[in-house]
Amino acid sequence: YSFTERLFLMFRLLITGSRAWVDTQAIRDEFDIVQSHEGSDVVLVSGACPNGADRMCEVLALEYGWTLELHPLKWNSGPEGAYNPQAGFERNKLMVDLGADFVLAFIMNDSGGATNTVRHSRKAQIPTKCIHRTSQAPVKRTVSQWLTPYLQDAQEIKA
Repeated sequence: YSFTERLFLMFRLLITGSRAWVDTQAIRDEFDIVQSHEGSDVVLVSGACPNGADRMCEVLALEYGWTLELHPLKWNSGPEGAYNPQAGFERNKLMVDLGADFVLAFIMNDSGGATNTVRHSRKAQIPTKCIHRTSQAPVKRTVSQWLTPYLQDAQEIKA
């Protein structure tokens, strides 16, 4: 088979996930299952985010000897190269429309992009598995909230 013919015959695994994903073992556990059924004849379809689940999956896929098919985000895909705020959602739909045998979604705190891809994959009737995690992210505080304990300490010292 030519390279193109071989790609057509390979198992297409579309991954999607949060940029905040940190659980490498969860990805490895899922990839082990795919590897046990498909061997190294796998094409990993990824949105190519430089961090989080996409990046972790790409690195691990290379360890497994899989082929990467990357679809990096093009924010300036609007008319005449204008900024397109929908570019991520459009890219997610494109990845699904190109076809996959299975979708793995690594969703942290209900990640919007990954959840969007899952909606598309389920609508396309592609078997999809979601692995959910939540994080206890630090609460964002205003400057006055952050300074309050220090101001209180200063007042106690003066008294």
